[in-house]
Amino acid sequence: MLVSARCLRRIWPHAAQKSTLTALQMDRNSDFRPSSSTASTAPTTAASQPTGLPSSADDFATKLMQLVRDRHKEEAAKLVEHVTKESIPLDFDQIYHAAVRESKLHINAFAFVMAAHPNAFAPRLRLEALRGCLGSKNYRGAIRLFEGLEDLMIPPSELNKPLLQLLRDMADRPPEELKGLRNAQYLVTDYVMFRNAAKTNIETLLETVQACNASILPSCIKLLVYSSFGAPQAEWATKLDHVKAMLSFCLKHSIALPDTWCFTTAFLKANVASLPALEFSKLYLDMVEANLIQPSMEASWPSLQVVVNEEAPELVQPSIRTLMAGNMTRQMYHFGLFWCLEAGDGGLAKQLFAKLTASPSIAPNGKTLSLIVPLLEGAPADQIHAVLAYFAKFNVFPTREEYMALFNDGRQGSD
Repeated sequence: MLVSARCLRRIWPHAAQKSTLTALQMDRNSDFRPSSSTASTAPTTAASQPTGLPSSADDFATKLMQLVRDRHKEEAAKLVEHVTKESIPLDFDQIYHAAVRESKLHINAFAFVMAAHPNAFAPRLRLEALRGCLGSKNYRGAIRLFEGLEDLMIPPSELNKPLLQLLRDMADRPPEELKGLRNAQYLVTDYVMFRNAAKTNIETLLETVQACNASILPSCIKLLVYSSFGAPQAEWATKLDHVKAMLSFCLKHSIALPDTWCFTTAFLKANVASLPALEFSKLYLDMVEANLIQPSMEASWPSLQVVVNEEAPELVQPSIRTLMAGNMTRQMYHFGLFWCLEAGDGGLAKQLFAKLTASPSIAPNGKTLSLIVPLLEGAPADQIHAVLAYFAKFNVFPTREEYMALFNDGRQGSD
């Protein structure tokens, strides 16, 4: 028979009065669960049970609850193993919630049992216990539960897999090499899940993680940046300050980042919120120069736009050179050539044009030529002809005015 509500009321005075059949029906309606958390109702006999075990479902429930109360996790796990093996019909859903109502500390014992025998409990119930473990700072229990949920199709809003993966990676070192693991896990979890409710200084947070396991800092910083902008837009100024502190920490401690995603995100969010971003451009250029990050078009282009819009002319040339390290669009070439024309930087213009001619995917047009012509005035005739021959391959030809400017009313063309 099923565990009676009367039995539960007797064991757990604060348990809900919901009937077992109703709880079972709710369990069957769980969204993302391959099977029910309740064992099948095949009969069991006293003769088939090991010596000393209860003889009825109610007694099994009583025994399990008492073991959880006394924090005898290993014995509770063995009892659940026997219940599952013998198909004894216990409603683990109802037992779990009754236990948690009495004390949230019981979550930790149940987490151990659930991780040991995940098939006995619905994923929904294990997920609930996982959240409880995070809330009670039982990160080891949360990670063990995550091992059984990681491959299931659970919405990100229900399970933050990147956070759990990071907490697991953080602990993936010999115990003697870990320093302040639990505190580091707490600070990261607080920032990601609770928007830094503890108001921890960013440098303090990263120093704690670094002391615990420095190898995970790049992935940790990426997760922190990603989590920052789940906050309302009104808080983005503060979050951008946090991101700036994270990237400054990387520069200060020579921590290389695998890609430019953090910078790309910072430029995007600053633009959306109409906030200044020049400090991010400076950090980006400094980290590129220090070989702590490989430049990319996705970060270099918005960085250059910020430098121009926020009037930092001394940073334009290094920003263009950084942009040239990656792929460029025709619009980017036009911008660079225009700046070279305005600044009189013929050397950089030649480098831009050389990169353009070596990029088969970019087709120049009339505007490209119009930006090149002023930079060619006074150049040797053979150099001018070589440039015009390149444009002719794309059916782009100088206007009469441009031709006259290049060849000094036609006299230079006869040389």
